[in-house]
Amino acid sequence: MNNLMDIIKNRRSTRAFVEGKLPEREKIEQIVEAALWAPTGMGKQLWHFSVIYNAEKSLQLAKAVAKALNRGEEYNFYKSPVQIIVSYKRDEKHAFLDGSAAMQNMLLMAQNLGLGSCWINQIRECCDEPEVRELLTSYGVPKILLYVLLLSAILKRKLLQNLAWKTLFLLMIEDKIMSLDKFYNWVKQSNNIVFFGGAGVSTESGIPDFRSVDGLYHQKYDFPPETILSHTFFMQNTSEFYKFYRDKMICQNAKPNAAHLKLAELEKAGKLKAVITQNIDGLHQAAGSKNVLELHGSVLRNRCIRCKKFYNIDTIINSTGVPKCECGGIIKPEVVLYEEGLDNYILQQSVKFIRKADMLIIGGTSLAVYPAAGLIDYYNGNKLVLINKTETPADKRADLVIHAPIGEVFSKIEI
Repeated sequence: MNNLMDIIKNRRSTRAFVEGKLPEREKIEQIVEAALWAPTGMGKQLWHFSVIYNAEKSLQLAKAVAKALNRGEEYNFYKSPVQIIVSYKRDEKHAFLDGSAAMQNMLLMAQNLGLGSCWINQIRECCDEPEVRELLTSYGVPKILLYVLLLSAILKRKLLQNLAWKTLFLLMIEDKIMSLDKFYNWVKQSNNIVFFGGAGVSTESGIPDFRSVDGLYHQKYDFPPETILSHTFFMQNTSEFYKFYRDKMICQNAKPNAAHLKLAELEKAGKLKAVITQNIDGLHQAAGSKNVLELHGSVLRNRCIRCKKFYNIDTIINSTGVPKCECGGIIKPEVVLYEEGLDNYILQQSVKFIRKADMLIIGGTSLAVYPAAGLIDYYNGNKLVLINKTETPADKRADLVIHAPIGEVFSKIEI
């Protein structure tokens, strides 16, 4: 008891933090566990913790808060490299009091462990300001929550075990940084890289994908997109097909993004041997990539189903209704529709490049479409990297998994 009283009496808020110094992993477990044992109204224990382990991101949030509250440039969260954001639902009656109790436990535990810490409330006043809100969302703090902020000088991650009975969420920027460092090192070391990409590569260029929350499968049409984009529908309802196709499948204003551009750079440097894509937008070629294997074809190519004459995309764009060839035949996009098979040569080439690759990067795909998704089975190396915003069925098979926007990841590759 005397030891606890000494801790209470001697605890001081830190106003200047030691930058770059990190504690043992066990200490984060002790600090958060201490918070979990704090008293709560009605025993609800509805805490949400977001741990941010990144000095640059911490300062970025501090600047956003300073701007929102008209603070000076000196407002910087005391240069703390780590933050624990404690959140509560806005309509919880005891939210602020319970959050305060949880943070007091963390402050005392930090003192006991010899770590500097302090408590900052200003973020509560501006959590709905657009710039602050955007950062909080990227750090994993839901919009429906009330925010209270605790800063600690030095914290490091270890996932808590046997604490599932408490509501606990940890967003670990540290793990992401470590994964990115490994990824960039592998890119430097590798000279036979193959990239296999899906719709997520092009969403950052403004092209909607099919299976994300905001994708085409979640929009309302007279027919489901998978029905419209089928061979049977094209043959039986060609006019309706082209209404949807021109509206949703052709994106004239889309430009290559950071991922497309960096892949082209890697190929030019001799490190990347092939781009295998499920996309049909032609953005890889627009970025400068030469060896592009288009599993599902391209909107840029079209042919008459009768005489096989070639037509470019302008023919489709500038026509109305069902585009017709000079011979009277219907012009069909060279894209692989549902019920149609993939090009055997493209598949064989894809398998060949993947088998020889010393590094296989899979990005922006849910790996839900076969046979394309099965190409991963032909990789024999030990640098299988999956980059996707959400989990995929192949995450457990990968040597490295990065859940982040692919453009953000690729933009920082140094060649």
